[in-house]
Amino acid sequence: MNTNRLMMKSLDVKSFLKRNLMLVIFLITIIIMFATTPSFRRFSNIVGLFNQICIYGVAAVGMTFAIINGEFDMSMGGVVSLASLMSAYVMKYMDQANPVVAILLGLAVGVVVGLVNGLLVTKLKINTFVVTLSTMVISYGVAQTFCDALGVPSSITYNNDLLYNMGNGSIGGIPYFVWFFLVMVIVGEFILRKTRFGRNVFAVGGNAEVCRASGININKNKMLVFLVCGISASVAGIMMSAKMMTGSPAYAEDLPLTAISAVVLGGTSMAGGSGSVVRTLLGLLILSLITNIFNLLEINIYVQNMVKGLIIVGTVTISNYLRYYRQS
Repeated sequence: MNTNRLMMKSLDVKSFLKRNLMLVIFLITIIIMFATTPSFRRFSNIVGLFNQICIYGVAAVGMTFAIINGEFDMSMGGVVSLASLMSAYVMKYMDQANPVVAILLGLAVGVVVGLVNGLLVTKLKINTFVVTLSTMVISYGVAQTFCDALGVPSSITYNNDLLYNMGNGSIGGIPYFVWFFLVMVIVGEFILRKTRFGRNVFAVGGNAEVCRASGININKNKMLVFLVCGISASVAGIMMSAKMMTGSPAYAEDLPLTAISAVVLGGTSMAGGSGSVVRTLLGLLILSLITNIFNLLEINIYVQNMVKGLIIVGTVTISNYLRYYRQS
């Protein structure tokens, strides 16, 4: 009996490690850094970890929906850029600068791009990579052309106390945007786990043909997923505009790959059908932690990028191996 119990406990531990490898690595790294690096333990440094990821994190919530659904969205960087520019334009050039109008116009960018992506993928059956890469290029092109037409080729800078306070204020020493991002994580996880739409996101990503036979409207579900991606990216663009008091066509060029990396590092399968917004938060924290450690150690930025790439490739390789091992 004792031998059987020990074997069961051993299997439980192995199963936990397989499911939560990145969480274990993250916690071990945190413990080591707390024990060896006094500057890491500062409250400001911990808050800084979250502050680094909150804007891209909002967009990564939308990317999580897409990857679970068996899709992805390369256009999100262009949406961030164009949404930041549109909100900045309202604040800079309208006779009566209105933050509400600025926010709504920024959101409209995400809605339009999300709907276009969804329609092209679901109705015209164009490859997702081709569609979203094209709308990314178009979004950046529109942003740059818009700036050139205004005679401000680099950016639109403005001043507004309300938006500045939103982007740079804090409660209890924690920035508003960090609080907002954490709320987005909770809301996103709730939608995925507790709503019909969220359950269909998993189902369609897991097996679209079975869903079609079960009467699930796959095209509608994918349309909504692309809409979520567009809106989350536009919210990130509005946040970036408020934080920097600037809209720019150069924003967020690395966002799609960063978001995908965070989702994958968190353990969401690129094959679709499984994943979690909370796990994406973990992936974002891992990326932020790596950057934080490298900065504290004053490691060259080019070496940082190389090591980050190796970590992501290694993580995906291990994850795929463990998934195959579990299935065999």
